[in-house]
Amino acid sequence: MPKDESGKAIRYDGDGIHFDSQYQQCIGLRRENVQCGNLAEPGTQYCYQHSAPKNAKKLYQLDKWRKRLDELDDNDMAKSVRDELAILRMTLESILQSCDNANDLVIHAQAITNMTDKIANLVVNSHKIEKALGMVIDQSQLITFATKIIQIVSEYIKDPEQLNEIAASIVGAIQEEQV
Repeated sequence: MPKDESGKAIRYDGDGIHFDSQYQQCIGLRRENVQCGNLAEPGTQYCYQHSAPKNAKKLYQLDKWRKRLDELDDNDMAKSVRDELAILRMTLESILQSCDNANDLVIHAQAITNMTDKIANLVVNSHKIEKALGMVIDQSQLITFATKIIQIVSEYIKDPEQLNEIAASIVGAIQEEQV
């Protein structure tokens, strides 16, 4: 950025070049770790692109996302795949919340489709991993487990009618989960 003899940045505007002591070069950094070439906003050390409110908003968003991730992560032993899934779901949620009408949905259709595809792929792959690690039980294992529960309950409840109702409720719950 051009500077005057005193080291102050030269301000360019539509009328030409002006030397203005209230404007200095922004101290923000670009991606290449090079100092920003823009002029700082009056009274600050940063330009409009590197201004503190914008950076504060980014920090707020990060904090908000962390809190949301904690809400979605109900298991202390959650694997990183679950964290990734939570992040993808929050991203999709954010995109959908930014849509105010049908036109917004059309505009964001590509991003929504991409996110739902990523979520579906991650869920399928996560399920494969959990199955390979023995973290998923199949239907026969579930029926065996339900039978053991009914046997335990039958040790305390002797009324056959109540036992049949309990067994029917357990089988109904299993069938609901499989749908």
